[in-house]
Amino acid sequence: MGKIDIDAMAIEDGEVEAGQLELEKLSRPLGQIFHEIDKSISDAIEKDAVRPVQLSWLPTDTARKSIFRPIADYQLEGTYTNFKRTSAWGTLTVGGPPLNMVDEGILLALLLEISKARALSIKVNYKSVCKSLNISYQTKNRRRVKFAIKKLRMVYFDFEQKDGKYTIKNVLKEAGGDNEYSHIELDAWFFDKFLKNEITMLDLTFRQSLKGDVTKALYRFLSSHRGTQSYRLETLVLALNMDIDRETRKNRDTLKRSFAQLKTKKFCSFRFKDDLFFEIRVL
Repeated sequence: MGKIDIDAMAIEDGEVEAGQLELEKLSRPLGQIFHEIDKSISDAIEKDAVRPVQLSWLPTDTARKSIFRPIADYQLEGTYTNFKRTSAWGTLTVGGPPLNMVDEGILLALLLEISKARALSIKVNYKSVCKSLNISYQTKNRRRVKFAIKKLRMVYFDFEQKDGKYTIKNVLKEAGGDNEYSHIELDAWFFDKFLKNEITMLDLTFRQSLKGDVTKALYRFLSSHRGTQSYRLETLVLALNMDIDRETRKNRDTLKRSFAQLKTKKFCSFRFKDDLFFEIRVL
């Protein structure tokens, strides 16, 4: 058996330890870099945005637009790969499968479960989601909850500042499960900046009492605004992500019914004349 070179082994061990220390030194700044990029982008967004509600935090000159469309499942086609909004801080690009008001409701129900558990990583039973949404616990609805979770996992948000710094985030960082439950984890940065206030600002029970997807979308939109507001018909059609190709008369009638319903439920007051909704106040 040959002689073992203790000194050589010590040198090799020392090199390994030095290498590990060097990796640790490098990894810490890398984490800090990501943190600084995220912080600089979120700070820029916060300076430009009113309190964010329901993923519609990006102001334009007149309104904020939601990624959730008030249309039926069978009408959802294509993706949001061309969904892009530019604001004072930079640009947001949204990619992934299209989302509608059913997906919005399921997201709110998931946020409620997150709020109850006080944790961003939870096991959620579809029965709890159905109960929160006041819908029956049947196979069709379980499948729809599961489908929404999978879609929410695939949607991504690409934030890029004007100086070129960018960060890409997802609503759900992880998701997996079966036909009865899912393990989900929300992205901490995304939750902290855009989602944590939604449960306190949007009443899920009240939302489920509303009839019509446009009314639910309008409720979310008005909840994100303060003070007396006024919007032209075409502004609301764009902000609520309604069908811009639909006859103006039909969109007008739909919005007037939605406003009337919210007024009857004592959520808001408003006046209407010449395609202008004005003196809108959340009560």
